[in-house]
Amino acid sequence: MFWNDYFDWSEVSGIYLPKISRIDRYRAYQRLISEAGWVVVIVAGFLEDVPGEPDPVKWRSWIAEVLDEADQRVQLTAQALDTIGAVRTAAAVKTIKPTSPFALLEQIGPATVANLDKAQEMINEQARVITSQCESRAEIQTLLERYAAAHTPELNADITRYGDPRQKSGYDRESRVAELKELQLREWQIRNQLKNAEELNEATRTLNEKISKAGVDPKALKRLTNDRKSFRELLSRLKEIASEKRGPELNAALQVGDQLVKAHEVFFNPPPTKDAALNDSLAELGKFTGDTDSDPCDLEWESPAGFSGPWGDFSLVFYYPPGKNKALSKLVTAAKRLAPKLPELSLRWYRELIQNFRQTYVDQLDEDELAIFEVDASGVITDDSIRKHAGKGSICLQHEDGDFFGHASFPIAWDEEHGCEIELEGDLMDELLSKS
Repeated sequence: MFWNDYFDWSEVSGIYLPKISRIDRYRAYQRLISEAGWVVVIVAGFLEDVPGEPDPVKWRSWIAEVLDEADQRVQLTAQALDTIGAVRTAAAVKTIKPTSPFALLEQIGPATVANLDKAQEMINEQARVITSQCESRAEIQTLLERYAAAHTPELNADITRYGDPRQKSGYDRESRVAELKELQLREWQIRNQLKNAEELNEATRTLNEKISKAGVDPKALKRLTNDRKSFRELLSRLKEIASEKRGPELNAALQVGDQLVKAHEVFFNPPPTKDAALNDSLAELGKFTGDTDSDPCDLEWESPAGFSGPWGDFSLVFYYPPGKNKALSKLVTAAKRLAPKLPELSLRWYRELIQNFRQTYVDQLDEDELAIFEVDASGVITDDSIRKHAGKGSICLQHEDGDFFGHASFPIAWDEEHGCEIELEGDLMDELLSKS
C-alpha cells in the first residue's frame, strides 16, 4: 500500500525532529510537505493510534494534547478523514467529547463502585453506537489508498525533495530510529540551550544594571547578595554543559557572563571573611575563587601552592558553614600541613586507585573500553596506563556539624559518572588539625 509506505517514510525521514506532540508534528508538516502528504500522515496516524476497528471514543480519550491543542488535533483529524471520503468517521471524530467515568458521575450520583460501573457501561455503549456508524478499518484503508494513488505525484515529490534514507545501502529501520532519537535529543538540547542563553543574557543585563546603579555604596551592594548568588548558580550550572555540546548562542552568553564577573571582580569575589589575617592566610595558598553567599560556603584553588610536583597535580576546595572563621582557619592550617605530605600520599592514593581498578573494574569492562589501556608483554594492563587515564586530582577539606573531613578524588576514564574518591584517614586528619 503506497499510503503506508509514505507514512513509514515520514516517520524515518527526519524532517520533523522535536517529537513534541502529534499536533505539533501536524502543524510542522503543513509547512514542510504537500497537502496530500499532510492528509495521508494524519489519517495513517489515526489508524495507528487505535488498532482494530475505528473507535473515536477510545481515540479521543487517548490523545495526549489538552485544551485548545486537543481541539485542534480533533479538527485536523476530522478534516483529513473527510478529505479522503471517510465522512462518517470524520463526523464522529468531530462531534465526540472526551468522557471519563468520573465526569459522568456528575449526572449519575455519588462516586460509588456501582455508579462507576454504570458510568463505564455508558461509555462503552456510546463507543459501540458511534463505532457502528463509522466506516470500517478496511474501508478507511481503501479510501486512503485511493487518495494516495490519486496524489502520487505530490507524495513522490515530497520524498524526492527530502530524500529517502531507506534507499541507502545497508539501511536498517531500527538503527535509523535510534539515530533519529539521538538527533531528537540534540534538537531538544539546542532548544533548551537557546532558552538558557536568553535566561543568562537577561540575568547578566539585569545584574549589570543593578551593580552600576549601586556604584560604590556598600549598603546598596550588600543588598545585591542574593542577586550575586543566583547569578553565580546560573553561570555555574550552565558551565556544567560540556563545551563540545554547547551551541554558539550559549557560548556567547557564557562569555558575556564571564566578562561581567571579570569587570566586577571585587563584587563577585569579596573578601571571604572580615578577618584580614585570615584572608591573608587564605591568599598564601594562591589565587582562589569561591561562594561565601551559600551554605555551605566554598573556596576553590585550581593551583594551590605546594599541591603540584613530579608526583602529581591537585586542586583544593574548602567547604564550611557561613561565619565559622575558626573552622576555616583550621582548614587553612590543615591544607598547609598537607602540602609537604603530598609526595608520599599521592603515591599511596594512586596505588589505591590502581588496585581499585584491578579488583573492581577490569573484569566488568568490555573490549572497547579496555582498548584504551596499554599492556605489558604478558598482556596485563600496566600501572602507568591506568594512572594515565586518571585525571587531575582534587582534595576536599570540609567542616560540617562540628567535624572535619577530607578526601581526594580523581576523574577516571573507566567510570566518568562516579570517579574515584579516597577518604583521608582519621589519623591523618587528626595530625593535620592538631594544635601543635
